[in-house]
Amino acid sequence: MDMDDNQNGVQIAPPSMVRMVPFLVLILFGIGIYYFHSLEHIAERLTESEQTMKMADSIRHTLKVSILNLRASEAYLTALSTEDEELVNDALNYMEASLGFIFSEYVDVEPLADRVVPLIRENIHLIETQGLAATDERMQKLQQNLNTLYREVAQREMSIWITLQEDFIQFQSNEYRLQLVYQFVAAIALVF
Repeated sequence: MDMDDNQNGVQIAPPSMVRMVPFLVLILFGIGIYYFHSLEHIAERLTESEQTMKMADSIRHTLKVSILNLRASEAYLTALSTEDEELVNDALNYMEASLGFIFSEYVDVEPLADRVVPLIRENIHLIETQGLAATDERMQKLQQNLNTLYREVAQREMSIWITLQEDFIQFQSNEYRLQLVYQFVAAIALVF
């Protein structure tokens, strides 16, 4: 009930105002649920974001391993054709640098490290021991190791990418379900 300013009497609120009260209550209830849910899942979302960034970095680092070993191979082959000892050192430096990317913050470094590090270390040993006096047998072993390394790195990159996509799809599905709940609450509020 409200006071009427003109007649100093009591006046009952119009029926349209009375019908709006449940609507406003449901809207406020829906907004409250949304904020409560959002606050409740802040830590979870931060963890998901951190995990996503780690996966993106893992893909980047995985590709760096491949690129650096490709550069090492190119430098070593050029060193052999030009007999340039400095390029042999460059090849070794590229391989050592690739090891640094393997042991950086990966989502899961173990599978890649277990399979790839021995190959890189063997290639480093082959280059250090043969220098510019490469034999066909050692060059074949070097190439075989590089091919295996590329295959392992590609599989690891694909695995990380698939996991990243699956996590994104799960996140989108959860957000869609939550959006449906909020739309349902809003629709109920409109009916009343």
